Amino acid sequence: MRRHGLDAEHRDDPLGPKGEAEWDRLRRQIEMSDGFWLGFVFSPSPRAVATLCARSDRLLRARARTTVVLRPETADAMGTVLHGLFGDPAAVAGCTWVDAVRSDPPGSSPGPWTSAWDELLLRMNERRDALRRRLSGGLILAAPPAIKARARDAAPDLWSVRSLVLELPAIARAYADFPLGGVRLMGQAEVSVDPAPDPELALAEAKRRAEVREGRTTIAALDRAAEGFLAQGRIAEAVAAARQALDLLRGVPQTLPADVAAALARLAQAEHADGDDAAAAEHIAQAISLKASDPDPAFLRWYDLSGQLALQRADLGAATRAYEDAVPLARRLLGMRGESPQTLHDLAVSLTRLGDARREIGEHEAATAAYEESMALDRRVLVLHGEFPSTLRAIAIDLGHIADARSQQGDLAGAVAATEEALALSRRVLKLYGESRPALRDVAVSLIAVGDAHRGAGNLTAATAAYEEALLLGRRLLEGGETSDTLLDLSATLQRIGDVRLETGDLAAANAAYEECLTVSRRLQEVHGNTPETLRDLLASLERIADVRHESGDLPATAVAYEEGAAIARRLLAANPTSNHARGELRTFLDALARVRHVLGDEAASRAAENEASTL
Repeated sequence: MRRHGLDAEHRDDPLGPKGEAEWDRLRRQIEMSDGFWLGFVFSPSPRAVATLCARSDRLLRARARTTVVLRPETADAMGTVLHGLFGDPAAVAGCTWVDAVRSDPPGSSPGPWTSAWDELLLRMNERRDALRRRLSGGLILAAPPAIKARARDAAPDLWSVRSLVLELPAIARAYADFPLGGVRLMGQAEVSVDPAPDPELALAEAKRRAEVREGRTTIAALDRAAEGFLAQGRIAEAVAAARQALDLLRGVPQTLPADVAAALARLAQAEHADGDDAAAAEHIAQAISLKASDPDPAFLRWYDLSGQLALQRADLGAATRAYEDAVPLARRLLGMRGESPQTLHDLAVSLTRLGDARREIGEHEAATAAYEESMALDRRVLVLHGEFPSTLRAIAIDLGHIADARSQQGDLAGAVAATEEALALSRRVLKLYGESRPALRDVAVSLIAVGDAHRGAGNLTAATAAYEEALLLGRRLLEGGETSDTLLDLSATLQRIGDVRLETGDLAAANAAYEECLTVSRRLQEVHGNTPETLRDLLASLERIADVRHESGDLPATAVAYEEGAAIARRLLAANPTSNHARGELRTFLDALARVRHVLGDEAASRAAENEASTL
């Protein structure tokens, strides 16, 4: 039942506006957390949960953390979940999922799955303290919506310490940003459909073919089964099917190298999903070396996987070479097949990833050129197929890459222009498709980027105007429902407003912004507890408040802020005694406190702070 890691090539289905908003909440939780936390996901759709799980795994992989998934295939197997939670892999994972989005047949009350959930929740509630001590990362329980009320009743103590509850709808086939070489939808019109095979049917077909010794059709059925298992997130089964297909293929006389290459690539995808990146890298390299001379869109995914694996092992040169090979292939496919949303977008994605790799190795001009060509292709998609949120947002994302690259090159005016255009596109989506929360948030985030660009260019008036508008949108989003995202966005905006007001000498306005920012930071602490992220956010707010109070001459209030900051820094250091960052933060607050107490004439308090700082 247990597996490590997920498939980064998992079909990233569009989750719809509600689902995407829930993903943003989960993403923020993962980014903010350092230690145990508990989340619930209630959804009728196993595929939607698999998409959410795959996205969280990609986010954790980028932070060198693992994901463990406990996915019982039967109600009886739910009895082994608690044992899995206390296993070594779960103990060190960045996140552990219990994925049992299974519903009982109609008429059973309670059915086997409901009863199994009741039993698991009761046992987990009894051992909640042991679980918190054992797990060093997040724990997510994914279940059908009907389990939500039962979770509150069966595990009230566990429910009370939850960090978030996500309500994930079934996947809606609406517009979505296009994956590389995969299913692409624009507006409500389906451009191309490539449904994943039913793995059970494919596996049954493989067994039938094997019985009558039809080797090649057996291999083809196994390949379809592996693809289907991957799409469903059943990784161990996908690895087994892909490996069996490759072994059989190697025993078939006169096998074409291209067929072996395709089998190797499928196995590499499954191995990568299973966390065996060394084997995946070896097999995808073999697949690329054997690929046919005739270009195939599948080769783009092979190069993309090769590049991802190289980045994970910090081999920037190999990653760059993989993406450099992908771009000419995408150009050939575009030339052979003509302009379509798929061919244009595949080349755009390949160029963007090449730009990212070049930027990582410091080739900023080459990165900018790649980003700009990618944007030109996305603009071509817009011309050919019209304005949809996905097409407009793709260009806005391109502009964000360009703005960052231009800023790093010192082209501050160019960075401002790119962020302004990205903002205009975000506003366009809002105008065409209404004020959904994701669309409003896109505008708010774009406004912050505009403010940052103007501030970098020295135009504090324009920066302030952008930040103030972002603040208005942030307040509207908060009124519509408090989430980690809304609180974090509001905190970031208030912090920027305070910084700009302080730079312009408006101490009263700076203090007001920082004080509100501190209130939001305290609310985040209430929601998420004393995590390193919430404590660091509080430290940043207190440091700014202390600065503006000191500038205003209010030394007693300055000392209060430094004392609270020192207390929080002590918590951080106690939680991680080897952290030089936490030690430095505590020393900074103690040194500042000693100086202020000396000026106030409180020599005993000043010496106490100095003595504590000297021991760090």
